[in-house]
Parts: sequence; C-alpha cells; structure tokens
Amino acid sequence: MRRIAILGVVTTTATLIAAYLVGALLFYELRFKESAIRRKRGGQEKYGHLMRKSTIAAATFGMLTFLSQTFQIFLDLQNDVMFCDVLVKIDFTLTNFIFISVYALLWLRQRSIYVSASTRHLTTSCTRSLSVVTLVVMFAIAIINPAVFDATQWFKRTRFGCKLETSAFPDQYHWAALAITTLIFHAVLLALFVHPLVRHRAGMKSRSKIVSKKAQDIMQVIKRAFYLALVCVISDVIVVVVKVAVVTEIDVIPQIVADVNLLLNICCVIATFIDWRERVFPCIEIGSTTSSDMTSRRDDVTYSGTKLMTVSAREGQVEQTTVTSIHEN
Repeated sequence: MRRIAILGVVTTTATLIAAYLVGALLFYELRFKESAIRRKRGGQEKYGHLMRKSTIAAATFGMLTFLSQTFQIFLDLQNDVMFCDVLVKIDFTLTNFIFISVYALLWLRQRSIYVSASTRHLTTSCTRSLSVVTLVVMFAIAIINPAVFDATQWFKRTRFGCKLETSAFPDQYHWAALAITTLIFHAVLLALFVHPLVRHRAGMKSRSKIVSKKAQDIMQVIKRAFYLALVCVISDVIVVVVKVAVVTEIDVIPQIVADVNLLLNICCVIATFIDWRERVFPCIEIGSTTSSDMTSRRDDVTYSGTKLMTVSAREGQVEQTTVTSIHEN
C-alpha cells in the first residue's frame, strides 16, 4: 500500500506538470496564431511551425503516459487483474511517442539549415544524405520498436503491480537497445546541427568586434545544443542503469527515475528555444507585450538575405545569428 501511495503521488504530480506544460504551450501558440495566419508560410518557415507542434506533441504524450500510469495504480487499489498487459504496452507506446517527438524536433532543427539556399553552402553532400537517412530510420524505429515490444513481452498482475511474465528476449536487451538508440540519435542529430555552424565560425577570420560578436553568438548556440543533448543522454542512461541494476518486486525507484527522465526530456525540448521562459510562464510577457508586438513577431524558421536563423528565436523557434560571407576578412 505504501508503494502504491508513493507512486500515486509521483504520477499525479507528473501528470499535473505535463498538463500545465501542454496548456502553456498551447496558450503561447494561440497568442501568435493571428500573425502567423496573416503571413503565407514559405518552405523554411514551415519548419518553425512543425517544431512548435513537436514540442506540444511531446508534452501531450507525456501527460497521457502519466495518466496511464495513474490509471494502473487505480486498478492496483481496486485489485483489478484485467487490462494489465494492455496498459503496460499502451504506456510503452506513449513513451515511445514522446521520444519520437523529441527526435523530430531535433531533426527539424538541423534540417532548417540544410534546406535553405542561403545556408546550404555550409553543408556537405555527406551530411545532407545523413540527414535524410536519419529521418527514415526514425520513422522505422517508431514503428518497429512498439511492435517488437508488444509481440515479445507479456505482463501479468501481481501484488506488486504489473510485472513481466514472459519475454522472447532478456529484458536487459531491451534496455540496452534503448540506451544505444538514445546515444546514437542525439549524437547524430547534434552533429548534423553543429557541423554547418562550426564550418561558418571557422570561416570568420575578421578581428572586428562585430564579427567577433557573431562568432561568440554561434558558439553559444553550439554550447546550448551540446549541453541539452548531454543532459538528455545522461538522464536516459541513468534510467537504463537503474532499470537493469534495481531488480526487486517493488519497483518504486525505477518508476520514479523513469518519470523524472520523461519530464526532463520534455523540459529540454522546450529549453531548445531561447524564449522558453515565455513559453512555460506566459504571464511573464502578457503585461509587457502589445498586440502590435505580437503581430510583428515572426514565429517560424525563416531565412532572409545572409541571416542564419538557428534554433531558439524569441518568436518561438530560432535564435538569429548573422551569417556573413565565409571568406570575410
């Protein structure tokens, strides 16, 4: 009973936090919807729109995951033996969608650079091909992962909750695959995003203060992307280690660690945007932002002249860093 009470508090708290994030992100989206409607979206601008939708999707799937876990706890209290296997697999599928939403945003982030004519020179044929292949693999894993899990593992209800009854593969294989997938995806998507920025920064040879400031801005974007990816990878690996190492009938600690990890991944996605405070706490800008300000903001990823719009802008998707000629003196 104590285990159920602890997990109940954790899942309920996580559900409320995720629900708040969904509401805040939707509110942010609605505030700028009018200005977005007035403007026809171009090719690159669609990426900012899709990135915002990916963020909302990650938070929504997180909320549904925590609701599913809370429902499982309710069934434990009712001593209900039905739906155990189904609920666990639904929970896994929703969790899978969270990570797919995270990877989708990271893919869109780097792709917004690769499709622009003004920044395409910063990429190579190898990285452009890898970008496309990564998307294909992402969709394949999104389908295969839940299918394999559902077909090879079966759960039953015990007095300690839903537990793995039989599995076609050792459970450690599943968690090892998760750790490897997480590491590879974050590493590849980070490299695809950082590579053109590093190439541009290396080409900025001028010693003028303006160019130096631009180089510093680019480095800040690179560091921000690296640190957020590092946090996600470390958190995911910790979950895998705890799941494998803590083998007990009462799985309070692994479940709490897993829930915290999901929330952390969702928060890191939101933190990708430089205006994350406005997104999470809409009241910050309500008093100071006029309707004309909101109308004038561009809320999509755009490229104009020689300006590279890299992810994390005030309007919601990207931080604006001026890109001058690679051969600037």
